Amino acid sequence: MPGLPSADDVDRLSGAELPGFVAGLAALIARAAARMQEEATRRPKWRDVAWAAEQSGMSAHYFYERAEPTHTEHDVFRSFVKKRGRRVRIEEAGFWRWIQSR
Repeated sequence: MPGLPSADDVDRLSGAELPGFVAGLAALIARAAARMQEEATRRPKWRDVAWAAEQSGMSAHYFYERAEPTHTEHDVFRSFVKKRGRRVRIEEAGFWRWIQSR
């Protein structure tokens, strides 16, 4: 991938070339922003229990309990609450879907 032009290259552009150059830069910025958004939505964002407790107004203990496979509400939570050893993580998009469905 070729690099961006230097500041000196930009200074050498004629007045007639500048609008096209700026339009090209704007298109690149828009495409880069769209790609960043795609990446953000593709990868799940994992949060800790303290975050979920703060956002929901529930206690951290509430989420730790529901991460246990033996808990009666585990099936509701297993799509966005994951337990690895003693650590419990909350998938943010699933958490917000759960909040909206309450």
